[in-house]
This record gives sequence, C-alpha cells and structure tokens, in this order.
Amino acid sequence: MGVARSNRASVPYLPQGDTRPTKILKVLFKDLFAYVLYFQEAGPAESEFEANVRISLRRIFYTLSGEIPRTAFLWDKNPRDPTYQGDPILG
Repeated sequence: MGVARSNRASVPYLPQGDTRPTKILKVLFKDLFAYVLYFQEAGPAESEFEANVRISLRRIFYTLSGEIPRTAFLWDKNPRDPTYQGDPILG
C-alpha cells in the first residue's frame, strides 16, 4: 500500500505551550537582534530592504553562497546598536 504522507522536521516536535514563542524569544534575545522578531511587525524589514535593494540582495546571496566566513555571523551583535562596528559582508 505505501506511505500516503510523511512530515519531517529539522527540529523535534514540541507540543504547544502556554507562552507564545515570540514572547520567549524576546526574553532569550533581550537586546540582541533576532530576525524572527524583526519580521513580526509589518513595515520595518520591508523598508530596510527597499531602501537599497541591490545591497539587500547582495547580502542575502553572499550569505547563502558558502563563501562567507563563519566569523561574519553576528550572533552577539545588534546592527541597530550605536556601538555596532560595520557590516562584515560589505565591509
């Protein structure tokens, strides 16, 4: 007969809890940049992308190319922080 459907996820299944995931992320990331939270509100991400589409696409494609050094990922930096020291992708 065979398998009608298969659902594979890259993360283990966790049943839904009482707290919204975005609320948990806000606590976990505090002052750090979290892209999931950044895209929750309509407008800011679109405005930033549309301000310079060429640069936005360059960042996306370079990140996906496999050429980006592992040290370029800003897990502990917030680009909107005044102490931010430049873009590792564009220099």
